[in-house]
Amino acid sequence: LCLPGFSFDKYYALKISKLSIISSHCFGGIVSHLLGLKFYSPFVNLFLTEKDFIKFLKDPLMYVDEKLFYVRREMDKGGEFDFPVCKMGDIELHMNHYNTFDEATKKWYDRIKRINWFNLCIQMYTDDPDILEDFDNLPYGKKICFTSFKSNLPSAYYVNKELCPWKDKKYDLSDYVIYHALQPYQYDIFDMLLYGKK
Repeated sequence: LCLPGFSFDKYYALKISKLSIISSHCFGGIVSHLLGLKFYSPFVNLFLTEKDFIKFLKDPLMYVDEKLFYVRREMDKGGEFDFPVCKMGDIELHMNHYNTFDEATKKWYDRIKRINWFNLCIQMYTDDPDILEDFDNLPYGKKICFTSFKSNLPSAYYVNKELCPWKDKKYDLSDYVIYHALQPYQYDIFDMLLYGKK
């Protein structure tokens, strides 16, 4: 009720829409938790590199048919814990919120079955104008790319760090995007998920 732009009509429309959020990082899971939405996507509690995410989006049906294989364990960027990394075809899934490969793959396969291919919202972030251009050219109706720079491309959403309480700290763009997922004061989260960038 306290979220900016909240309305019962929008919330109800979102709840019954069975929206699948396909996200390159934690945004989809955080927003789903925040709004009490069921996970209609396996892209929860993991991240992909920008190039691997673009590659996935170019042929998602082919990739979701791929079996996951264990590759290695990797440390998080803060050096506090390690997590499994899986291979899906020629791209890697960094399962940074799972303890084991078995746990990660069980959740992945369960959630693949729930993807609503008729109602997707695609989301990522980038500091790279070339990645943004590749993303913007993808054939998806609802797609949002948070950026650290201004752009006239339709899918670009500039994150103004000066409006964020963390602006004096040395966080990267992903931290700001996650902050805005939790406290979306620079955009209407309901319009974004229902209609794309608006």
